[in-house]
Amino acid sequence: VQNVLARRAWPIRLHLVLFALALLAPLLFFSAMLTGHFIRTEHRTNERQLGSMASSIAASVDREIAGMISTLKALSNSPSLQSGDFAAFYAQAQLTLAPTVRNAVLMDMTGKQLVNTRVPWGTPLPVTARDRSTFPPIVARSQGPHVSDLFIGTVSKQPLISVSVPVFRGDTVAYALVMSLEPKQLLPVFRQSQLPAGWHA
Repeated sequence: VQNVLARRAWPIRLHLVLFALALLAPLLFFSAMLTGHFIRTEHRTNERQLGSMASSIAASVDREIAGMISTLKALSNSPSLQSGDFAAFYAQAQLTLAPTVRNAVLMDMTGKQLVNTRVPWGTPLPVTARDRSTFPPIVARSQGPHVSDLFIGTVSKQPLISVSVPVFRGDTVAYALVMSLEPKQLLPVFRQSQLPAGWHA
């Protein structure tokens, strides 16, 4: 009988291993719980930080566009536009936009460019299918500002974003006044966002 019991008895080493596991199991479980909680907390913190930064950058871009709209609205009230003196308006627009390094285009409802401060006065100006199908009709319908998607400029041949406002004659939208913005001109807005090291906007 003693031989049978001896054969069935577990080795002392196995007892020690089981005892160690019994001691470590709660500790390992608690460590796993803490690690999971830390990861979830870190994830929520990063989400909040990302949301805050995205909102800040979006607000900065909105302020940039709002400034463009304000400038365009001021130009749209120019007496030279009401009188049809486009040469005088060209000179006024160039003077107004000189500090901004931006350009303005005045086009009629067919998309024909009447004034473009990017080129010297008197330069023949184009009609583009994109302008004809977007900016003038949209501002005529909405009778308010419009911000375009990215497109290739007809004259500049460069990627541009445009902000357009309607120019009224009485109650009728007679023209669309468009200010173009090169995407690289938004880089200072992104650089001012003070992102953490390794983050990119």
